[in-house]
Amino acid sequence: MDIKRITNKIASKFGMSRKRKSSLLKRQGPTRVNMEMNNLVKAALEALDPDNSDRTDLLDIYENTWKDSQVISEHEKAEAFLITEPFEVCKKGSDSKDKKRTLLLDRPWFTRFLTFVMDSEFWGYQLIEFGEQDSKGEFVDVKVFPREHVRPFEKIITINPWDRDGISYEGHETAFFLLPVGDPEVLGKLESISREIIWKTYARSDWSEYNERFGKPFITYETDTDNEEEREKAMEMAVRFGSNLVGVVGSNEKLTVTAVASKESSDNYKSLADFCDDQIAKMMNGQTGTSKNGQWTGTAEVHERVLTEFTKARMKRIQDIVNYRLFPFLVAHGYKLDGYEFRFYGLKDKKENTVDNKSYDEPNPAKRNKPDEDRTIGFFGKARKVRV
Repeated sequence: MDIKRITNKIASKFGMSRKRKSSLLKRQGPTRVNMEMNNLVKAALEALDPDNSDRTDLLDIYENTWKDSQVISEHEKAEAFLITEPFEVCKKGSDSKDKKRTLLLDRPWFTRFLTFVMDSEFWGYQLIEFGEQDSKGEFVDVKVFPREHVRPFEKIITINPWDRDGISYEGHETAFFLLPVGDPEVLGKLESISREIIWKTYARSDWSEYNERFGKPFITYETDTDNEEEREKAMEMAVRFGSNLVGVVGSNEKLTVTAVASKESSDNYKSLADFCDDQIAKMMNGQTGTSKNGQWTGTAEVHERVLTEFTKARMKRIQDIVNYRLFPFLVAHGYKLDGYEFRFYGLKDKKENTVDNKSYDEPNPAKRNKPDEDRTIGFFGKARKVRV
């Protein structure tokens, strides 16, 4: 009898349905909340109301924030550092890697799981739902349970986003194939990031309006004629000149082009937008230097070290969730991981690891890899072995 049939039998014995709860939901089309500061403040207060919590508007604002180009860039950077860092599974108290059990996690679903756990840092509380298990009892997929259908304080799942009652998952998380991540009272960094997005949106909107009004030069056409028909022709020629930059005037006529917009005024809008992007970068990855070009060498190295420590702290939080939340969940679903623990290479002791306040491999000209020699790569220096 394979593991999948065994787990199905256990589920049947305890009255647990193998059907995932997300299949019961009545999904709704996207709604739109204006990205304004008063709407964000109101939505945050509604989300934190323990007696009648409603996260609908806040999640709509978060969805808009999540599409910002700076947010996308910083998230991809954080994700890249996380999912490319190698890991191992070891027996507790041992430093020896268990290759077989490490391989259990070297799967696409686990890569997505790491990203989803990291995302709770931004989105706040969320449920991660595990998909079907194959014939070996291994999970093949994982996803974030639709956030608008979760009421964190009551720990219930709602069929419709606006429902006040639903299916309680408290005490049934494992049976429902759900893994809660985050604190219901913490709204995530997207609340603060959304403020920067709103201010940046204002700046770019005003900048666009400024360019529309003053971006084109002011054109004057001087003539000494009093003939109305000639003056109308002169006006038409001046208008065409504004588009084609070509015109013909007489010796007693004068056409003047005056720039209205000033570089200083334009720079004010750009500086505000750049300032908002810097705040987003600092909230998401601890620094701004790795997001900009033209950094001085010394400054760039400082930012690299800050990013290293910031990423190590993020990995430590995720490593704890894997060990204290995910592993018990997997053991309950047939994985033979009891008595084992998960480790990122970058969080091992410095005497065992190549981390030395560096976020990259520093080349050593005196030591070159032979053509068939294994070398290590990775964010913290020690990583998966690859052939070169």
